[in-house]
Amino acid sequence: MRVRVPFGRAHLVGLLVEIAEHSTLTHERLKVADVVLDEVPLLSSEQLELAQWASQYYHYPIGEVLAAQLPVLLRQGQAARLETLRAWYPTPAGLAVNPSLLTRAPRQMALLAFLQRHPEGSLPESVAAELPEWRPAMRTLIHKGWVEEREFASHAPNPENTAVVAPQLNSAQHAAVETVAAAFGRFRLFCSMV
Repeated sequence: MRVRVPFGRAHLVGLLVEIAEHSTLTHERLKVADVVLDEVPLLSSEQLELAQWASQYYHYPIGEVLAAQLPVLLRQGQAARLETLRAWYPTPAGLAVNPSLLTRAPRQMALLAFLQRHPEGSLPESVAAELPEWRPAMRTLIHKGWVEEREFASHAPNPENTAVVAPQLNSAQHAAVETVAAAFGRFRLFCSMV
């Protein structure tokens, strides 16, 4: 987590990595942070572990390694903001409706049929590509309880679409993956002949 700390006459952004009960420094040399800038850690435990490994392996200060993992604005103390995306999903009631019965509302019919074909969720771009002027029809379908809107963080995968399909490997790639996987936990050099 980031903290703003006094440093001479300036106030700089520091990174809080761990909290210790005791310090080797005297009490007079310790400074109190002005403010904690983050409510939750910015880096996952895996990212922190990677930074600690890199710091030890490359004999580089942990603060510099951690700072390199953060965008410039976060290093400067700007607020951490998560961009959210919206997606639309057919509800169970919406999946049960036969869209062809909506003959008096052709846009709703087309939109509901599209969403039923994509129950994993649809982003605004894909909806707009399918049906221009879709927003009024979407509002109506939401009002009827046939569609729901959900938000999720842009850096996270769509919660309804988390399946990851592994790429198809050719025989040389498959052999390379097996060789590297067999060496996990050990330091080893790998080279490729192209």
